[in-house]
Order: sequence, then structure tokens, then C-alpha cells
Amino acid sequence: MPQDKQQRPHRVPPDQEEMARRLYVRERLRIKKILAFKSSRFFKLLNALNVCCFFICWELIFCFIGPCHYKELVPETSQIKYSAKTDARGFRYIKEINVIWKGEKSDKIIVEDVVPVHASQSLRIRVGRDFILFKNLKVKLGEGNKAYRLAHASPLLFLAAMLIVVTSIGYFFNLNQQINTLPGMTFFNLLFVLAIVLI
Repeated sequence: MPQDKQQRPHRVPPDQEEMARRLYVRERLRIKKILAFKSSRFFKLLNALNVCCFFICWELIFCFIGPCHYKELVPETSQIKYSAKTDARGFRYIKEINVIWKGEKSDKIIVEDVVPVHASQSLRIRVGRDFILFKNLKVKLGEGNKAYRLAHASPLLFLAAMLIVVTSIGYFFNLNQQINTLPGMTFFNLLFVLAIVLI
């Protein structure tokens, strides 16, 4: 005589009280896990790194817009490219100045202005650097006080602004307090700062 197959008992869905209790326990475990993570050294270290990266980028932008450390340099060679535009006095605009420093390092100064410099004279250049990474950001030509942008400062400023925006969004949505997102956010910030250092 064939044995009757044992059937699995039907699953009884939990009632509302049981569901509420399970959700409460799950939420308590999640909060406990987050609090344990926040009290760890790993959490504090990663957040400290994020804040350092954030302020390094703010410092770069601040030094480009405002005060910075100036150092006078005399290039080995300089090539001035003039624009077709002239001002009211008939002086031609300087479009850009290509300079080569000692050690074969070259820079391009974006001018687009009337500046009293001549190719035959030695060009006096004061290079403005930031205070932390010592990156060349802008220059002042001759005795003038007007600052002009260095062409290679553009990618630095773009990366700095990008990092500030992404980090601000991350902190706004509390991504720095999540176990899964904080390491990724820190890796992203360190990658950006490394790119700024290497440029």
C-alpha cells in the first residue's frame, strides 16, 4: 500500500502585531549597527580624511580667487602671442604668453589684456601658489597687480570644484554615516586629491 506523501504545512502569514515586532527588532539592530560603526576608529579616520580633502579643495579655490603666496620667477624663454584686438590707445592685446622655466617646465599664461611687456625685455613674473599643495594657480606680470590665469590651473580648479560638489551632496544625504557608502566616498575624495597633486 503506497504511503501518502507528507505535505508541507501551509505557511501562516504573520499578523500585524508580529510584523510590527519584527520591523521593530530589525530597526533596532540597524540602529545598533550604525552606532557601533560611528564609535569605531575606522569611521572617524575616514570622515577626517573626507574633511581634509574637502578643505584642501576649498583652499585651492580660495587661493585662486583671493590671496595666495607669490614667488618671483624669471623664465628662461618667453613667447608672447598678440591678439588682433586693440584698445582705445591702439595698443594690441596680448592673447597669451608661453614661458619655459628652468628644468624645461613650460606654462601658458592666459592674458587677453593690454600689458606693457616687450619680448626683448626680461619678463618679471610673480607666480601665485596655494598654501598647502604649492600649486601654481595665477601670475602677476611686471609691476601690475592684476592676476592672470595659468592654463594648467583650469583642470585643478575643475577637480576641486567637482570634489566640493560631490562631497557636499554626500554629507547632505548623510552618506558619510552609512557603512557601505563612507569607504566609497573616501576613496573618491582621495582619488580626486591625488589627481590634483599629480597634475
